Amino acid sequence: MRNRYLFFIDLVLLAPLPFLAMALRMESFHWPPEFLEAVFTYAAIALPMRIGVAYGAGIYRFLWRHASLVELEHLAFAGATSAVLTFVTGAVLIKGLGFADMRLPFSALMLDGLTAAALLAIPRIAVRYAARNPTTAVRRAQHRAIIVGAGNLGQSILRDLSQSSSLSSNILPVAFVDDDPYKHGQMLGGLTVVGPVSKLGEAIENWQATEVIIAVPGAKGAFVRKVVDASATHGITPRIVPGVRDIIDGRIHTLGLRKVAIEDLLRRDPVTTDLCAVAQLIKDKVVLVTGAGGSIGSELCRQIAPLNPSKLLILDHSENQVFEIHNELLRTFPSVRFVPVIADLRHARRVMRVFERHTPDTVFHAAAHKHVPLMEENVVEAITNNILGTDNLVETSVNSSVQTFVFISTDKA
Repeated sequence: MRNRYLFFIDLVLLAPLPFLAMALRMESFHWPPEFLEAVFTYAAIALPMRIGVAYGAGIYRFLWRHASLVELEHLAFAGATSAVLTFVTGAVLIKGLGFADMRLPFSALMLDGLTAAALLAIPRIAVRYAARNPTTAVRRAQHRAIIVGAGNLGQSILRDLSQSSSLSSNILPVAFVDDDPYKHGQMLGGLTVVGPVSKLGEAIENWQATEVIIAVPGAKGAFVRKVVDASATHGITPRIVPGVRDIIDGRIHTLGLRKVAIEDLLRRDPVTTDLCAVAQLIKDKVVLVTGAGGSIGSELCRQIAPLNPSKLLILDHSENQVFEIHNELLRTFPSVRFVPVIADLRHARRVMRVFERHTPDTVFHAAAHKHVPLMEENVVEAITNNILGTDNLVETSVNSSVQTFVFISTDKA
């Protein structure tokens, strides 16, 4: 067992418990022989029963210094189950099965069961409490932090920081701010939710904070900018909890706090698309996507395919990218007809031949060189591809009577 020390603590505390419960009930340690026999028999059965229930409930497998409500539920289950089983044992079974000549008093059994549940809980709660309270000397040296966001993520950050774990052991949370009015003035994890985010500057002054932590999942750029502006007036650069994508991509290897970056300030609200209107441009029609191997073009293909085009042309000048997106689409949408096309939009005659052969009804133009610093060093390629290539495609579409032409961008949109 991982928690051997807790196992031995349970043995020491639970073994004498039936005798103590009976002594409290009788108000004496001098009992008639039949009582003594019943208590010994009950104690011999109750101890392995309690340990067995606790083991079955899994409470010896938990890391109690990181315990949460899940562990508490298992602990409560173990205490309640063992209390019921031992009560039945002392009140019915030891006499009914002939192990003793009499049953134990109900009051002693209830006292024994409740105390046993408490003795199972106390050592584990003590371990958890010790883990969440760093020493006074360490806490004196910590930076005081306001946590923006009193939701699940904010609570997780509070727990990790309170345990001086892998995030930033020199940071001491002192208060929350949150825009939910229901939480204002409430206590969460021992900290007060002092008000909305608009009161962040006031909270920094009142709590003498030197750190601000943004713990709002998917925080929009406008929200992050508001926090940054309020913090900047006090000389603070906020930290932000990295997104799940950063962790999955390997850019962040733990839930480490980082400084707010320019990307956080530029976040925008997602755009909701009217798929019914879009479907009218696609269903039962020949659709061409240029730059289909790129980040925008490939995502367009994934969203167009479920709308039932009669044929989807996947055009790009990169063989590898067309190969990859084509195979992905074939696996995901086996009922859709896909046509991979390797072509360069700068070659007007090649573009014309593609249109003559497949006669597309709708064109989504997403082919462009988009990395600005790189293309500033390769100006000719940027002009011929983004400008002349687009001109070739537009002219060919007009001459081929294309019904709809959707122009994404010739730069990173």
